[in-house]
Amino acid sequence: MVELLAEPCFVVVQLQMLYTLRASAETSATLTRCTLTCAMAIWASTSRQNLGVLPFAVGQSGYAIALVAVYYRSIGKTSYKQGFSIRPRILSAESAEYMFSLFYRPTLTLAINLYAQSGLKHLLTQGDSILIALFTSLSSQGVYALASNYGSLLARMLFQPVEESSRGVFARLLNATSSSASNDEKAEEMQVSKEKAIGEPRSATTTDSAAASDPALSARTYLITLLHLYALLSLAIVAVGPTAAPLLLRYVAGPAWVSAGTVLATYCYYIPLLALNGVLEAFVSAAATPTELRIQSAWMLVFSAGFAASGFVLLKVYDLGAKGLVAANAVNMVMRILWSWSFVTSFLRARRVTLVPTDCLPDPTSTGVGVLVASCLIVLSRSFSGSIMDLVKTGAVGAIYGLVLLYSERLFLYDCYLIVKPVSEPQIMQTANQNKERTLPSL
Repeated sequence: MVELLAEPCFVVVQLQMLYTLRASAETSATLTRCTLTCAMAIWASTSRQNLGVLPFAVGQSGYAIALVAVYYRSIGKTSYKQGFSIRPRILSAESAEYMFSLFYRPTLTLAINLYAQSGLKHLLTQGDSILIALFTSLSSQGVYALASNYGSLLARMLFQPVEESSRGVFARLLNATSSSASNDEKAEEMQVSKEKAIGEPRSATTTDSAAASDPALSARTYLITLLHLYALLSLAIVAVGPTAAPLLLRYVAGPAWVSAGTVLATYCYYIPLLALNGVLEAFVSAAATPTELRIQSAWMLVFSAGFAASGFVLLKVYDLGAKGLVAANAVNMVMRILWSWSFVTSFLRARRVTLVPTDCLPDPTSTGVGVLVASCLIVLSRSFSGSIMDLVKTGAVGAIYGLVLLYSERLFLYDCYLIVKPVSEPQIMQTANQNKERTLPSL
């Protein structure tokens, strides 16, 4: 309950893209939680007290208090300077658009739909636990739990914050898109009426200027930039991960969990799908109407049926164990990605902006070298002896590939630097649009 008090501040942070403040607040809260948890656990151990889960509860309470303190200290100053309040207050005493004079009904309706969809996603996410409990042995369940926990670290630490931030950016850009599209339609109607009155044909310039609004292009550019960056990370993960992951697991979890190495290697092919689905669903959440969100929820039920069917075949018929469950999750994720991509392209097409998959692909050199690196590591792994030198060799090959990626994608990475650089949003999008012909030749 204490942590929920920080939600108004979190909304302001997301809306104004105050990423430095968010990082500061979450870092302070995490350090507080770790310190309190360790201190309580050490005290309980030295004094021989049986505290159970109390150290974790105290640590989480400290996390919530620190988060609220940092947010309100900073956002309080921001709200005073910009003239808004983060406390509930009466907005309209008479309008029927407000419930209890506090809550804007369209926003409340959207929030209810998003909440219901989040609950459905949570239930569907637990589907793998149900399948593995029904169709696999206890040993396979343990192997999958270990591999999924370690494999999803990157998704939780990197992809999830980017997805949450992107949802706010898309919401701002797409809201501007709707307004601009409406204004463009009115301007086009006035232009047509004028041309009919004076009997002159429409000029190509007028047609081109009405073809797409700047906010729609900005949303497209931002999406392409994210997908391109995720594609580069995916290349590195798929090329190096299947070889490096089992070696790292040997030293992190111990020799007893060597059997989980192959499952973790398989999970490396699943991580790019998590990344792609996250950013596409962030776009959908920001752009979809309540009706479209309900349609998406209905389709997710269909995808869950496909996930259950593929899980039955892979686990029960082919007896693939934990690797089969990773493959079933990949099938489910591919279906969700295809639906989200279809929605995104349709949404942009309605605003006369095109998006094709080749817009998001990395440089051919990066892809070709990635395939070569993956092949070299497969050959190299046949001579592994189980020593630390195996990890050193794999790391050296991965480092070389990293340098190749930095060089071949240097122009695109410079554009990414401009995006995260603390400048105004119009300047970001103007610079990105100016450089897109260099970094994305297919545009």
